[in-house]
Amino acid sequence: MFVGHYGAALALKGVENKASLGLLFLGVQFVDLLFFPLVLAGVEQMNIVPGHTESTHFELSYMPFTHSLVASVLWAALVAGGAFVALGKRSRRRSIALVLGVAVLSHWVLDLIVHTPDLPLLGDASIKLGFGLWNSAPATFILEAVLLAGGLWIYLRATAPKAGSRLARFGMVGLVVLLIGLNVYNLFGPPPAAFMEVFGFAMASYLGFAGIAFWLDGLRMPAHAKPEPAPDAANLTPKPEEGSDDNPTQASAPAMIALKPSGTDALSEAFASGIARRLDALEAIEVVANDAQETRISHLLRCSINTTESGLTATAMLLDTDTGLHVWSQAYSGEAGTEANIQEKIVSAIEKKLRPSG
Repeated sequence: MFVGHYGAALALKGVENKASLGLLFLGVQFVDLLFFPLVLAGVEQMNIVPGHTESTHFELSYMPFTHSLVASVLWAALVAGGAFVALGKRSRRRSIALVLGVAVLSHWVLDLIVHTPDLPLLGDASIKLGFGLWNSAPATFILEAVLLAGGLWIYLRATAPKAGSRLARFGMVGLVVLLIGLNVYNLFGPPPAAFMEVFGFAMASYLGFAGIAFWLDGLRMPAHAKPEPAPDAANLTPKPEEGSDDNPTQASAPAMIALKPSGTDALSEAFASGIARRLDALEAIEVVANDAQETRISHLLRCSINTTESGLTATAMLLDTDTGLHVWSQAYSGEAGTEANIQEKIVSAIEKKLRPSG
């Protein structure tokens, strides 16, 4: 399976919106990213056999280190553990690490459907599994298209564009259409002439599509947040405040900020996306779409950036959506190319304003 794996990545992003879609794209292809270099090094083996199945021209003869079930579980655990450590104190790091591990393991599960019996349980001498859908190219194409469409549906329901540009709204749809189109050639096209052709195409595709997914996902933000339940009219007993000494185990709920850039030009969108990405990485803040439905938005952040003869000017203003009152605002200026520094200053100021007291 090739592009169908990306359906799992899109769906997992819908499950954990703080996970990087670029890393999820790499995760679902992680064992293949290992497999092709290992074949090049002579550790694992594949042969080009034109017409081996209706869908592929490859005989996968030896791959216990990447495509056995045990190896897949171990690689998934290693990726999840590495992500958990690398994320440090980042919000929801356990959940992010878990979905990255699931992404890695999903490769074996989906390969099981399409492969001929060449997926070992443990070593090469163990039982090998594969349901053989590759023997029907049309069925393989339909399955991968359905996986991609399903993953995209989950992703689009879980995210919303940060700004009103067509790229933010339809970019991910375009990527999925591109993947499905590429799979037509992959399944129905001629066999490759040599292994290096396969190696170059595979590595460029895996890394390139991950980069595109990371970029497009940066133009979107979580669309929905779980609303707080309505208070029970039959039980009006006062409850201790969250985070107080009487209720030490429950942390304060994160502030939900809707971000509204002043313009839809490329500079404004990139500036707003950088602020949103930095804010969303903070544990006490969650960024949601400005038009998100059924979301308890606590603050609205308006930001703008303009170029001048001397460099850049930017403004940011934070409003309380419950009261409509001004919370904080600041103007900034700097030389061209200092957008990231201004973004950091804005995020630092907002974090201080919204930091829970006590």
